Amino acid sequence: MDKVWWTNGMRKTLRKRREQLGVTQVEMAKRLKWSQAHFQRHEQGRTDSIDLKVLRKWCAVIDLVANYIPAELEIVTKEHHENMMAIDPAELPQEII
Repeated sequence: MDKVWWTNGMRKTLRKRREQLGVTQVEMAKRLKWSQAHFQRHEQGRTDSIDLKVLRKWCAVIDLVANYIPAELEIVTKEHHENMMAIDPAELPQEII
């Protein structure tokens, strides 16, 4: 399984979104099939990495999308993700195409 390194920004984004939606750590742990203590260790930064598949499930529970970019992971709303995917290739700089 592919693992990604946690960043403080990723953790803050996930926690803030979870709290905005009123989802408890216990609820998140159940959805991820983890114990509440295991979830808390990840959310509080006591782990260095997370499996990408699990991270994507975590994001889906709180209506986010984890975009994997080599050497970078970006977590965005589904709406932002869909808007990014809707870009016309003709609008991209030629060095990207």
